[in-house]
Amino acid sequence: KFQLTATLEGHSDVVMSVAFSHDGSFLLSGSDDKTCRIWKLPDTSQVRTLQHDFHVFAVAISSDDKTIACGGGEAVVLWAADSSSGSDPLRRLDMQGDVFSLDFSPHGSTLAVGCDIDGGSSIRLWDPTTGEPLGESEEIRGEYIWHLRFSPDGANLVSSHDTTARTWDTALLQ
Repeated sequence: KFQLTATLEGHSDVVMSVAFSHDGSFLLSGSDDKTCRIWKLPDTSQVRTLQHDFHVFAVAISSDDKTIACGGGEAVVLWAADSSSGSDPLRRLDMQGDVFSLDFSPHGSTLAVGCDIDGGSSIRLWDPTTGEPLGESEEIRGEYIWHLRFSPDGANLVSSHDTTARTWDTALLQ
């Protein structure tokens, strides 16, 4: 049997997404209250609140734990995880559809974004350092992209949909 160790309170609406840092030093949460919050571990104290323009449906942390992504509405906002880097975002990636899912590649060179666009969906790949688009999948009609995960080597991406999971070859981007 496992035990509850902490309840993190601070959001004023539903928490839609959470992620642990890879080194285990912090946790990131995203909420319908239009914020992402960084929580220090192990004491679970709230370190920062990051304001987003939209409800936050997805959060992700780069493998080096230096960059966090908060996605919702028609934007993904990238922030430095370290508060000493200032309070301004590193960059904003504007989408033409609602963001439902995010994942950084293992090497941190690619950010995958699952977007809903007028009844169809697509996966968009971005360079998180420059903010430049790297590619886009074919349109997927009638299904949201609920989750995205890169394979450990970054050569593949898996996406989950209403009744299916799909794999994508991303090796050319490495």
